[in-house]
Amino acid sequence: MAGEPVRGLRETQTIPAEKSGRGKEVVITDEYWYSDDLRINIMIKHSDPRAGTTTLTVTQITREEPDPTLFEIPDSYAAVGAARSSNP
Repeated sequence: MAGEPVRGLRETQTIPAEKSGRGKEVVITDEYWYSDDLRINIMIKHSDPRAGTTTLTVTQITREEPDPTLFEIPDSYAAVGAARSSNP
């Protein structure tokens, strides 16, 4: 998935007709596609006939080191109201 090796898990929950509020059985399905290498779910899919289907997908995976300037503190940064430790 997205060029990454993943493993999938599908969970199904069945709500009996008498508890569904719809007069018929409702089946809810959740799918999880996990990348061990990235340690995140690449895709999550939730399907419930009462609310529809929602799919969350990770895209544009880049395995390059991020630009170090993204982690630099801006020159205009000033700590305001920061507590200072009395220990050296």
